[in-house]
Amino acid sequence: VLFAAPVLFGAIGHLVGSFLISGSFADVFVSGRIPKVNVIMPADYAAGSLMGVAVGLGWARSFLHHEETETSAATMA
Repeated sequence: VLFAAPVLFGAIGHLVGSFLISGSFADVFVSGRIPKVNVIMPADYAAGSLMGVAVGLGWARSFLHHEETETSAATMA
């Protein structure tokens, strides 16, 4: 679910951005008045989601501190 969430929010952004377009899409695209959220391609959202979530989970895991239990300390001695 974490990997799909950025793509879902990107799709919602594309939907909102499509309501901001006045006139035909071809005219708006050629004139450069397209909303910035609609410039991003769905493949960009997918790639960013795959890389961003994986890196974020890795960084979050690096901040966790696991206490050493007494049983593992006793086996080491």
